Amino acid sequence: MNKKVKILLVEDEAIVAQYLSLELELEGYEVCGYVATGEEAIQKALEEKPDLILMDINILGDIDGIQAAEEILKHRYIPIIFMTGYSKLEFTSRAQKLNPLGYFNKPVEVETLAPLIDKTFA
Repeated sequence: MNKKVKILLVEDEAIVAQYLSLELELEGYEVCGYVATGEEAIQKALEEKPDLILMDINILGDIDGIQAAEEILKHRYIPIIFMTGYSKLEFTSRAQKLNPLGYFNKPVEVETLAPLIDKTFA
């Protein structure tokens, strides 16, 4: 299987973003960048055209990860996996309306994500 899936990481905690980026690359995925705000996520997704977006829900900026995902999906379908440190029902129900590829509570380990990514892009 070709694991060169191009992934955009949207995470406002720099240390978490760096860790996930490194772990994803060690698994053979291509991380085309990581950004910390919803506005940056929209711009980067439209520029880079990733195969997959790992999107934190509670991020910096004027819009959250769900709103950023909605805007991205208006322009182009990109599978999205949501990550969150919050288990509020409001976030879960809003995210589910976008039919995400997955929804994970933080901390998220690449060993948990890899089977879903591999199955999706097999």
